[in-house]
Amino acid sequence: EIRNCDAILEVVRAFEDQNVENVLGEINPEKEIEIVKIELLMKDLETLDNLLGKIEKDAKSKDKQSLKKLEILKRIKENISEGKTIPEINLLTDEEKSEIQEYQFLTQKPIFYIVNANNGTKTLSPKFNYLPMNLKDEEGLSELGEAEVKELGVKPVLDQLILACYNILDLITFFTVAGGKETRAWTLKRGLKAPEAGGVVHTDFKEKFIRAEVINWEKLITAGNWHRARELGWLKIAGKDYIVQDGDVIEFNI
Repeated sequence: EIRNCDAILEVVRAFEDQNVENVLGEINPEKEIEIVKIELLMKDLETLDNLLGKIEKDAKSKDKQSLKKLEILKRIKENISEGKTIPEINLLTDEEKSEIQEYQFLTQKPIFYIVNANNGTKTLSPKFNYLPMNLKDEEGLSELGEAEVKELGVKPVLDQLILACYNILDLITFFTVAGGKETRAWTLKRGLKAPEAGGVVHTDFKEKFIRAEVINWEKLITAGNWHRARELGWLKIAGKDYIVQDGDVIEFNI
């Protein structure tokens, strides 16, 4: 169900191959994007019609929250009817965008485009958030071992795609080192504090959080190990208000 996803990853065609059917009859990735955009707008209009019917009933009782939502949704419907996605509606405040998050509008979700292209194929204009990939080549590389890929001297684009998805979802990675031996990576929403990060690892680390020791992963590698980093005074003591940074290595104390 696309409505439950956090972001949309859309693949558009930008390669020439007579053996692969092209329903558009031409290679035009931006036209493909426009077609999908119209479909998403139509689905959001359908959602709005259903919502407005319910909220208008609640608004008749002069409920302030319902009246506020009714005004916001009517404004959104007017703009979507004109072909604007929710991020393109300049008059919506951040607070109003947060208010409507629960409705899971499709055009409110961030969209990232994979341009399935041959080498040297024309890609998209800079206004789009995209990554050119040769999906046929990537599929072939995925079937090879790490040593074989290294021997070929080719770098898969998949890693770039993962980073791009992290960026549009506003995610970061932090690490834990169990007993100084086993390292694990964890995903966290950017801007969250140390106790929330602890909760990702184990509920006790959030509920019983006292403090944490933190160091950036590159600095830890320079030190050689956790004990040496402590000797050098490179470990930071982080309290409950510490905002976790991308690349932090954290040891939680409870």
